[in-house]
Amino acid sequence: EHDVENKIVRLLLTVTAIGAAKFPAKIVAAADAPDWIKNMADYVCDGVDDQEEINSALAEANCVVLSPGTFIITSSIIVPSHRILRGFGRATTILCNGDRSSDISYIVNSDPTNGNEDITIQDLVIDVNGEVDQYGSWDGMYFELVRFLRVKNVVFKNYTCDGIYLSYCDHYKIEECVFSCFYDLVDAWVPCGIDLGTSHFGLICDNTFGSPDDIEGGYWIYITYSHGVHIEKNRFFQSYYESIDIAYSCRDVHLTDNWFKGSMSESYTVLLRNSVYDTIIDGNRFNAEGLESPPDYCIQISDNTVSNTMIHGNDFRNGAATGEVSDSGTGTLMRDNVALGLSLIHISEPTRPLYISYAVFCLK
Repeated sequence: EHDVENKIVRLLLTVTAIGAAKFPAKIVAAADAPDWIKNMADYVCDGVDDQEEINSALAEANCVVLSPGTFIITSSIIVPSHRILRGFGRATTILCNGDRSSDISYIVNSDPTNGNEDITIQDLVIDVNGEVDQYGSWDGMYFELVRFLRVKNVVFKNYTCDGIYLSYCDHYKIEECVFSCFYDLVDAWVPCGIDLGTSHFGLICDNTFGSPDDIEGGYWIYITYSHGVHIEKNRFFQSYYESIDIAYSCRDVHLTDNWFKGSMSESYTVLLRNSVYDTIIDGNRFNAEGLESPPDYCIQISDNTVSNTMIHGNDFRNGAATGEVSDSGTGTLMRDNVALGLSLIHISEPTRPLYISYAVFCLK
């Protein structure tokens, strides 16, 4: 069995190296990797300060492949522009085992002052080891001023602050990732799966936030001062606070074809607040069935500074205890949604302002 596994890994390593042939490529072996992988690697880690070997490889090569195994780091992995850092999915783990008294972000870009571009991180596990010490800022990734960023098939485990934090980034894609934080609800930081600050033109798709077995998130996505963000086809299991919080001058945010389980302590699953406008919430399903404390509303539009929200084609059945939308905004348009225990048909007069509309509710 192990021979077969080794042959598969060897084949994958070979294919990866061939696939990266158009770029300079380096292989970094973990301390617990098989000897034959170490023999073919450009760098071999010893399980102490493994970020040193990884950073040396990233300084030399456009593509760095991390072998199966566990990499123990005590400070950040630093990624320059035009780099690919990839592992072998759940067989490759980056784990912090250093001084827990200081903050650390596992993976960062090399130039947060002038910016970087064209960075890809994929196919690995980042275990922030938050159960060791839940206090402090342990981010899985922290990118500032990065353009053209891609994060794919990364598992974020036990983080106590943010899985991914983006600040002043644009043209990014986060896909096929899994987010599972450590949060004991007592005197701890409130962790967030993805935290976007002033980060524009992004796609967040096909990710899984949490699990059906436990409450594993404070917030799942928190967006501020950003525009052109598309959140599509994700699965949001129960969080402690709202699943998505859109706030502070965001515009043109689209939530499309997502599935939401609900929140534990808040009265809503999606929150819009503080000067948010031109949001589209389309084709999502809200299903809080089986929760001991389902949210009161699926969507909360908190104040009249939230304007021109389109809520279309969503399935609100079993999504909340009281109603679909709590709306204090201006210019909200609801159309063709399936309501709580009702079918909603929206009829509007095109000559009237958007905030004046009529609806017919039909019992099933």
